[in-house]
Amino acid sequence: MKTEINIDGVIYVRKEKQEKLLPFDIEKAKAGAKVVTREGRDVVIYDYSLNDPNRYVIAGKVIYQSGTERIESWTRGGEYSNIPLKESPEDLFLLNPKGE
Repeated sequence: MKTEINIDGVIYVRKEKQEKLLPFDIEKAKAGAKVVTREGRDVVIYDYSLNDPNRYVIAGKVIYQSGTERIESWTRGGEYSNIPLKESPEDLFLLNPKGE
């Protein structure tokens, strides 16, 4: 297992969280699937159709364990960064409803 420190300074085990995540699917998210970040933080989506020239079409908030909330935007594929192949702790995923 790979232990890392996230941007809140909280230690987490990345592999355990990722096993419960499914790739982001905008249509499933629109239909009500639970959306979380790569680190498993809850996300509330406000809009899926922003008119942004930089491809950030999804707007929502990330909810941190401390209770802090931050407004963010993502690409249609759920990427937080517009840089190809750049993973971010804020990338979007769907939570596996079976918890597997």
